[in-house]
Amino acid sequence: MATARIDYEIEIIGMLLNCPINRKNILEFLKLYRFDSNCQKIINAVKSLEYIDGGAVIDYLENNKQYNVKIGDIIAQACMNYITSANYSSICKRLLEGQLKDSIKNAETIEDISLIKELQSFIEENTSKEIFSHIGKDEDSDLEHYCNTYDKVIKSGFKELDYITKGFYGGEYITIAAATGAGKTAFALNLCRRIVDQKKNVLFISLEMSKREIRKRLNCAELHINSLLVRGHELGDKQADYFNNLNSSINKLPVWINDEYNITLNKIESYARLLKRQGNLDVIIIDYLTLLQTSDRFRDKREEVCYLTRGLKLLARTLDVPVFCLAQLSRAPEARSNKRPILSDLKESSSIEQDSDFVIFLYRDDYYNSESDKKGILEAAVAKARDTMTGNFELNFVKEYQQILDVNKQFWKSSK
Repeated sequence: MATARIDYEIEIIGMLLNCPINRKNILEFLKLYRFDSNCQKIINAVKSLEYIDGGAVIDYLENNKQYNVKIGDIIAQACMNYITSANYSSICKRLLEGQLKDSIKNAETIEDISLIKELQSFIEENTSKEIFSHIGKDEDSDLEHYCNTYDKVIKSGFKELDYITKGFYGGEYITIAAATGAGKTAFALNLCRRIVDQKKNVLFISLEMSKREIRKRLNCAELHINSLLVRGHELGDKQADYFNNLNSSINKLPVWINDEYNITLNKIESYARLLKRQGNLDVIIIDYLTLLQTSDRFRDKREEVCYLTRGLKLLARTLDVPVFCLAQLSRAPEARSNKRPILSDLKESSSIEQDSDFVIFLYRDDYYNSESDKKGILEAAVAKARDTMTGNFELNFVKEYQQILDVNKQFWKSSK
């Protein structure tokens, strides 16, 4: 069997072990496929088990005296190299087409010819299903769908933003873009805190700040303490007591932080998939896009960013959660008199705009102009919205506390 076929089989096994969502569809798609003998033993174990992971499959095969070292290597490789199950149909199709080609080449008996016809018919039928389905095929109506999923809608907690977007649904990829130092991370952390107040679970991927720095910022925002006082060990005794007490509460929030500076898209999906299986994932926030690492080589940064945005959009759809990703702007606004960002300012790749369901720009006039009459104002613009309207609004940015508030609102404190 060709090496490529074995690689695809191992990839399929990775999908079966790590992503229960598409397990039934994958097994149905490959019911006519003839796996390598060791891979087939793993497939049989998967079909027989109710709870499935690499350890459970190994235990099952050992109990049935079918386990060998090669099977262990296949399972380890499948778990390590697993990326996403979003493209399972294309891989299944390649395996079936490879088998069909071999069957035609080696056909000798009537049974062989019969299998070839069955394979051809099966591939054509399933390819057709993949390409199109009837407009009325969904089990529930469009209204029922939105009614049934409304309790899963993620609100940002910012009044004007939620009015414009109507909240964020699973499967949506949201880009939040601004110039360096304009308040992207502060916005992301305020967004995270407000989502948590809705009793939602957040995976926060931080490639710039450590977990400790994130906790400090969350504390300072809620207690209205200047973060410089914490950094300089200048807190009063009462402030220090408040800070330590709140820190204990912050540590209990349903927020999972990964602060690996060299994290890859593959690792993010592995962590997210684990949390999803545990019922601990409703939202992913990534700070920020172009710091993400890839294991592949690309011709240029533009091609790499295209790979990342497409992968993050697939991740959102596969896990059915909204993914918020921060992004840098190019230097183009600095050369204009009106420095408010536009879609063409997104750095490195037009794929950011293409793959995003929403693009939200942040802008501070006092960042560029020290004499601005809009000091402490963070302008936000929903510049792209795939399924709702666009619009602009303003927020208050209390820089010393890294707190962002609706305009005309007093200092915000989270619900207890």
